[in-house]
Amino acid sequence: MRKPASRKCITWAHVLLLAALAGCAPRGTPRQRLLGVTPDDPVERVLATPARMSVVYWPAIGACRPEEMAVLMRLEELGERWDDLRLLTVLPATWSDEERYGIDFPGEVVRLPDPAYVRQAAFMPLPRLEVWSAAGEPLLLKSLPPFGDPASLLVAEIEAGRALTAPLAEMAAVEEVR
Repeated sequence: MRKPASRKCITWAHVLLLAALAGCAPRGTPRQRLLGVTPDDPVERVLATPARMSVVYWPAIGACRPEEMAVLMRLEELGERWDDLRLLTVLPATWSDEERYGIDFPGEVVRLPDPAYVRQAAFMPLPRLEVWSAAGEPLLLKSLPPFGDPASLLVAEIEAGRALTAPLAEMAAVEEVR
């Protein structure tokens, strides 16, 4: 007579274990989990649109270094060379155009509310570059060093990341087969 009661306990233990595991399952994109952002974050909304690869640039606010200018020019060149590359520059909402030092940042400029900007900018030192695949996987998360020639190395790293991604047409064909 005790067997059914013990089976009932074991069944409930399995149900509780499965419920706990389901509650621990990762939710959201890797960027959402990594930076703690929500799907309605302005950068997330832009990244949700199709592109083979996305480059998100976070400039050093308040101090534009000469090395950073070379990086900006290289990013602009990559955007012109590859039409399936999405370039974003993230700035705080309160940062005025006069504070941009006359710089035309590459790609689309996304302005974040100051609290969200401060929280996301604190993840890694600025200036920083994030490269994301079309599937939302991080290909490169890097703070730019204040010395040397980061632009040349950066272009090589972005080209290597591009080699790991497939054109969107190829990805759509794979999804149709599934």
